[in-house]
Amino acid sequence: METEGIFSMKSYVIHQRVRSRDLFDLKTFVQQGKTIGEILHAGPAAVPACSIEYAKSVLITAERKLYEVTCDAALVDLHPLTAKHSGLIHKTDYSYTHSVGARLHREGHPGLVTASVRDSAGQNFVILNPDILSNPRHYCQLTYRLEADHISIEKQPGVVWMEIATIAL
Repeated sequence: METEGIFSMKSYVIHQRVRSRDLFDLKTFVQQGKTIGEILHAGPAAVPACSIEYAKSVLITAERKLYEVTCDAALVDLHPLTAKHSGLIHKTDYSYTHSVGARLHREGHPGLVTASVRDSAGQNFVILNPDILSNPRHYCQLTYRLEADHISIEKQPGVVWMEIATIAL
């Protein structure tokens, strides 16, 4: 199947359901120059019954609840290793980090902390054993909206708290 055929098929799939593999494939098309608008309009072009509004609701808007928790464990700190092992902070290939996480999990480590790939000042805390977390408290609920060239994040409905340029992803 040609690239345009795959693009149309994946765009159509968004109108029916969303699975992570479909989104990964569409992300690849975006990296190759396709726009969100082209993705939204390709589904109805292939199958007229597709709804752009439905696709927007599943593709463009997401909700996430954040909780504060207590962590009762010492986590493995991977910060010192990121300079020597670039796979720990690769933006698109997660195979190295998955193998490191699988090994640490298999060896019984409670979790790890490492540099964030998306935010140079940020950190990622990875919990491999949920039993080390306690006292969950609701912190906030975030709404993510995918716009033409950025993702808007709202803590309060209609009030943009943060924006992330999609080119940075």
